Order: sequence, then structure tokens, then C-alpha cells
Amino acid sequence: MSAQKAHIKHLISTIKSLPIIAFSARSLLAEYLPQMRAQEPLLIAGLGNPGDRYAQNRHNIGFIIIDRLCECLGLELEASNRFYAHIATLTPHIHIAKPQTFMNLSGNSIAAITSFYKISQLCITHDELDLPLGAIRYKLGGSSGGHNGIKSIDSALNRQDYMRLRFGIKESLPETQASKHKQIIDFVLGDFSLPKEQLLELVDESVRGLLFFIIARDFTALQSHFTISKPKDSAQVPSKQTTLESSRDARVATISPARACKGD
Repeated sequence: MSAQKAHIKHLISTIKSLPIIAFSARSLLAEYLPQMRAQEPLLIAGLGNPGDRYAQNRHNIGFIIIDRLCECLGLELEASNRFYAHIATLTPHIHIAKPQTFMNLSGNSIAAITSFYKISQLCITHDELDLPLGAIRYKLGGSSGGHNGIKSIDSALNRQDYMRLRFGIKESLPETQASKHKQIIDFVLGDFSLPKEQLLELVDESVRGLLFFIIARDFTALQSHFTISKPKDSAQVPSKQTTLESSRDARVATISPARACKGD
């Protein structure tokens, strides 16, 4: 086994066993800081709609994952009018954000951030209606799949060659007299049916994948080791709705001295 492969294997094992709690990833990131400083600028952004009424919606899983990521990194997101976002700086060239433009205009925020910081490497976390509930898959490039937030980013950046963490939300739609389009809107703007503990476990797995990518920038290894095709208990998901409490408000901090319309 080459030294590089051994290094990646050790990092995967370390991250897989990392508890996702407040400040838990700070020492790990500090260990790899010299390596990270040599990498190209990166933006990790989660998509959602701002405001308490949307906080626990399926459509806001991108926000939920970003909040959890910032919690374990010991970062606080801060409001930025310049970027139409809540944003945090991990290192001078790694930024984490939640656009506050509402889902369908997410590209305005992403374009403002990537232009200002001259960022070419981008990772977007979002809900995916075409994947089974709780599936976590990583994609590099490709079409929006009808997701309005991704459509907005594609249009604003005039590119599709960025990475996406796709969190599955697919379930059977309730039978109603409403049109299919209205049913989908109501569904994505509804709360998760997963038990809180199971949802949090999947959010934490998403965070582990993002931590690995922040450090290693190895998409192939990320896809191989952090994909979840179908959660173990997905077939036994109860129908009653539960909520995941938001772990923190969004506001920018750093771990180093360097500072840096409603959806669908």
C-alpha cells in the first residue's frame, strides 16, 4: 500500500469514528492545517429557505447539515449583506455558507461569494427528491434534476462541474386532490418523517463526508466510503412527523487568526 493510500485510509477511519459534537473536529483540522493551506479555495454551501417556519423542512436539509458542520468545527456563521448569506471562514481560503436569498435565488449568493474569494472548487449540500429517504450520495457535475436551487446556481455560475452532496427525501406523497406540482411543493416544505435520532445520525454522516473532503479533496474516496445508498431502517420509517432541533443560529468565525423567494 502506498503512503498516500495509507494516509487516506487512516483519515477515513479517524473521521468515521469522530463524534459529531461541539468543537469535536477542531483538533483534527488543526493537525491537517498545513496540508489544507496548500489546496485551492473551497466553498461549502447548504441550500434552504431562511426563517423559523422553514427550519425543519425537508427542503432545508442543506442548512441543517451546514449548521451541524459548523457546530463540530466550533464556527459561528454571521450575516453578510455583501453575500446575501450567513457565512463562516474556516481558513482564509475555505468558506462555509447558507444563502439567505430563498431557495430559487441561491445562485445570487453563491456567485457573489465565489467571485469575491476567487473560488473555483464548490460543494453544495441539498435535498434530493429522486433519492430514497435518508440516502446520501455525492455527485460531480451533471444536471440539476429539477432542483430549483441547483438550477439557480448553474445559471449564475454558468457551469455544472461542481460537487454536490445529495440527501434523499423521497417518500410516497399523500393522496390529495391537489395537482402533482402542489403536492411536491407541500411535501418539500414539510418536515421530515424520520425519527429525530435517525435523522441526526444521517446528518452526522453527511458532516463526516464534508470533513473528509475539506481535508483530503479526494472525490473518489469520498464517494466510495461516505455514500449511503439506503439507510438500514428506511423501510420501517414511521409516518408521524418529527423535527430536528436546529443546533445553532447562523453567524463568521475562524479557527485560525485569519478572518475572513421562497423555495420551489
